[in-house]
Amino acid sequence: MSFLCSWLLFAMAWWLIAFAHGDLAPSEGTAEPCVTSIHSFSSAFLFSIEVQVTIGFGGRMVTEECPLAILIL
Repeated sequence: MSFLCSWLLFAMAWWLIAFAHGDLAPSEGTAEPCVTSIHSFSSAFLFSIEVQVTIGFGGRMVTEECPLAILIL
């Protein structure tokens, strides 16, 4: 149960970072996202699991666009 709570907590943090940076609203010609391939809460949840169990990032990765995202990582 504690793993699930941790994954959900960090998923919410990643989703809020993406939301605050404007990564969830699709628009053309925007700046680089904080975390690539996060478009919804479910993708933020998957990213949270990938980071915490260290299975690798796949297509999702933190960029240098947001210092807060680097700090949370």
